[in-house]
Amino acid sequence: MKKRFILLSAFSLFCFASFSQSLGINTDGSPAHASALLDVMSTEKGFLPPRMTTTQRDAIASPATGLEIYNTTTNTKNVFNGTAWMSNVGHVIQVTVSQFPAVATTTGFIPFDNTIPQSTEGGEFMTITFTPKLPNSLLIVEAYANFNCGNPGNDGPPTGALFQDSNTGAFAASCGATAFGGSASQINSLFVKGFVLATSLTPLTFRFRAGGSTAGWTHIFNGASGAGRYGGVSASYIQVTEVSQ
Repeated sequence: MKKRFILLSAFSLFCFASFSQSLGINTDGSPAHASALLDVMSTEKGFLPPRMTTTQRDAIASPATGLEIYNTTTNTKNVFNGTAWMSNVGHVIQVTVSQFPAVATTTGFIPFDNTIPQSTEGGEFMTITFTPKLPNSLLIVEAYANFNCGNPGNDGPPTGALFQDSNTGAFAASCGATAFGGSASQINSLFVKGFVLATSLTPLTFRFRAGGSTAGWTHIFNGASGAGRYGGVSASYIQVTEVSQ
């Protein structure tokens, strides 16, 4: 009698409604949706699938197509597609953007050659600190900058480069479309994009540096002829997008 009473008490906590082969599980007696075989409704609790490691998942014999688990090794939902286990790859986890409208200058330069730009070259104009939310996720780091040669004269194309934390070598770099050619008002648009693997959930700092290709020139960030342009609405920026993989 005691076991029967406990079982009946447990079932009394939920309402089960069966309509046309649909089963509804909820606390208010709502019927299941006609399109669902199983309809679970709650405003206080979520659905918790089986949780296991990658090794335990791979030990499942002959998994059915559509079988779903939560992978505690990668902290992602996995679904078997009939051939392989798939995760929610490509899902955007978070995006952080920082704009930099202020005008700044540098006399540093980044050689336009076949060497990796160094943290001692050019001038540092933008930084952003980013904390990943998912281990082994992919971080897409992008920087856009308005860059000008403040001295009328000839200089090669400007270079922009991205650095991580205290690393001395850049992990991404790009040059402007054209060389500076005698006009103090000429502005180049620098766009640099790089990829970093988030190996942990510790904060990361990304830095953007830029410079002309030769020494002897003063270069202006977010301006031309010694002044800003467009009232700051064309502000340079650095953006980090975290994507699951």
